[in-house]
Amino acid sequence: MIYLPWLLIGLALALWPYPAQANSGSALLWAGGLPLLLGNLGIGYLESGILTRVFHTPRWRSFGVMVLANLASTLVGLRLLPGWLSHHPAVTLATAWGWLWGAVGLALGITLVIEYPFVWALLRQRPRSATTALKANALIHSVSYLVLVGWYALSSQATLLTQVTVVPVSQLQPSADYVLYFKSLADQPMQMNLDGSGAEPIASAAFAALEPQRIDRFGPVPELHPPGGSPHTSAWRYGLNVPRPGLVAQHLTTHQQLALALETPVLSWPVRYATHLAGDLAVFQLGDHQIVVLQPQTRQVAILAQGHNPVVQIRPAQEGTARNTKQAGPRSTTSPQDDA
Repeated sequence: MIYLPWLLIGLALALWPYPAQANSGSALLWAGGLPLLLGNLGIGYLESGILTRVFHTPRWRSFGVMVLANLASTLVGLRLLPGWLSHHPAVTLATAWGWLWGAVGLALGITLVIEYPFVWALLRQRPRSATTALKANALIHSVSYLVLVGWYALSSQATLLTQVTVVPVSQLQPSADYVLYFKSLADQPMQMNLDGSGAEPIASAAFAALEPQRIDRFGPVPELHPPGGSPHTSAWRYGLNVPRPGLVAQHLTTHQQLALALETPVLSWPVRYATHLAGDLAVFQLGDHQIVVLQPQTRQVAILAQGHNPVVQIRPAQEGTARNTKQAGPRSTTSPQDDA
């Protein structure tokens, strides 16, 4: 009955509710659920094999204890890690890599702390059992984390971090014919030029007339061209992707394709409210706190603002600059879309 306390702890953690993931069509759901089911058996078998070979613990007893330990640490990690990283304003395209590796380190730390008592229980009869358990705990998780990181790397999507470069918005040279309207992180309606200048608040009533309805839609991204412009001059087409909530750009002549998404166990940013502009730029909302612009030809992306619900409009003819405008009277509108 020596393992009864650990069994009770494991059962309690197994019944502890944790956040459900809504992206049911993506591979990441299965990558996240697998360690809770069959994956924990495989990791437990690997770790128990190391314990048996190096520290001569009973194989099947070690297997049972390590499966329980993995279940406990996985459920605690799911409770503590997912969710907040994707919504924190300090986590942006420019800083995401540091936060991701920090999350991996935090997850490893949580695992080492949670699973140490389980490893010690297997080695408690040994001389200097506490020190031996520390060494064993570090060894088995050095190996198992290499497996887990590889598994999640294969099942995750991080092309928004690996296939584009973050640059200043001025480097993309967006057209002065457009005005961007959006809500700040404090829900204040704002307007600004697409080069990042001229940001100023506007009346809520003015923004309400512009704010698009949230439509559950996948497929082509709408185009917005200034007076005299033509969609036939565009070399690229954009679309929202299924099942991963990302953006796909395809060159019409070369058929070169750029598929951008960010979906990992701890950081996930869907693409919303995309609009295709002159110069083949695309403006869209990333996650719930970033508004970015993409140039697919050079594979460059810039952060326009921190906020949500972006609406791009043609600058009204009577306006010299967006800086002189308090309320907008746009000539044409688009129908931005949401990915659900």
